[in-house]
Amino acid sequence: MLRFLKRVLNKILHITMPFLKRKLQPTNWHHLRSLEPVSRIFGFDRGMPIV
Repeated sequence: MLRFLKRVLNKILHITMPFLKRKLQPTNWHHLRSLEPVSRIFGFDRGMPIV
């Protein structure tokens, strides 16, 4: 029974840890300081551009 409980807890931690790590880490805003556009071909690589 103890071995089963340990496996269940490990599985729960394995599933929830990436989510918790993302939520607890501070947001990285350095990519917003760039002066380059997101797309060099003005939106054509992601569908239709806004006209």
